[in-house]
Amino acid sequence: MKFKSIGMDKVREHVDDYIKYYNKERIQEKLGYHSPIEFGEMAA
Repeated sequence: MKFKSIGMDKVREHVDDYIKYYNKERIQEKLGYHSPIEFGEMAA
């Protein structure tokens, strides 16, 4: 199995993208099928 090495900048970019996806787009059943951002806005 071969793995391609990527730099820390690329790792940070991927992590940042996932955090944005998780908070803004990914709906969660325990939040009433809303994203964390939507749920926070409804609670405010």
